[in-house]
Amino acid sequence: MKPRVWTAVIAALAIYGISLQQGAAQQSDYPKSPVRILVGFPPSSGPDLVARTLAVSLSESLGQPFFVENRVGARGNLALEGVGIAEPNGYTLLLATSAQMAINPTLYTESRVDPAKAPIPVTLATSNALLLLAAPNFPPTTVRELIDLAKAHPGKYSYASAGLGSEHHLAAELFARLAGINLVHVPYRGFPSAVTDVIAGNVELAFGGVPPATSLVKAGKLKALAVTSAKRYPGLPDVPTFIESGIAGYEAYAWYGLMASPNTPRPIIDKLNEATVKALHSPDVAKRFAAMGMDVIAQGPQDFAARIGADTRMWAQIIQTSGIKTQ
Repeated sequence: MKPRVWTAVIAALAIYGISLQQGAAQQSDYPKSPVRILVGFPPSSGPDLVARTLAVSLSESLGQPFFVENRVGARGNLALEGVGIAEPNGYTLLLATSAQMAINPTLYTESRVDPAKAPIPVTLATSNALLLLAAPNFPPTTVRELIDLAKAHPGKYSYASAGLGSEHHLAAELFARLAGINLVHVPYRGFPSAVTDVIAGNVELAFGGVPPATSLVKAGKLKALAVTSAKRYPGLPDVPTFIESGIAGYEAYAWYGLMASPNTPRPIIDKLNEATVKALHSPDVAKRFAAMGMDVIAQGPQDFAARIGADTRMWAQIIQTSGIKTQ
């Protein structure tokens, strides 16, 4: 090997060794001060509850306060953008939702985050399924009966959602597409106002998250026709899945995960992931999420990134083929 080339190799190895030492130092020293977790939704919302549960465990295991900052607005994009421009040091994190990461990029093209400023995955924490809900006086009691009725009267029946482009909205569009039926969308400002009109019989159907809908179903205020998960929800064991109801391949979930600023050193990502997975596997935390109707996922950065990509492609297709627009 020529002397000049050998010198270059030695220099490269030296730089690589220094970077490893720096990375190890960053990992061992982190965190040295409080850490913010930005949440793009209000207090007591699903993302907020997940963030606060994790913050308590991370504070205990990593020895520094982890606190939640609710930065509400633009369907979660304000919080997402806040993490995207933060220093890449692990002190500003995002409690990301499937709506922020897999729906908004297609639905809100004017506010799309620059890929260079997009948060990077740490841990896919939890997910929850959705329920297809019906008004108590609506005749169908199964998905098959609903499909037959909707095909006999195209465009007659409507469904409420928590808002344009929400998981509830897109889950209904996916169902209608796979079932070959035409349902009318009625968007509301959030699930509570949507479900109120379904209970009253003003709208026939709605998709809602398992946690808030279960108590209403058990109280007889709503009928649950199917659940969007691959397996039945333990809290409502008599409600079949869509797959069991004849809609092959139908699955839809809302999920929550922890993300960090772009270019955050990998040792910090790994340390955060390790602490988060440990928290998610603790009996106390798992019990809390189960009570919320959430499944613990605890997947690392690579699997989390793959999930974001797969869901983005799925929802983009539904948005584009259904002609869903924000204005």
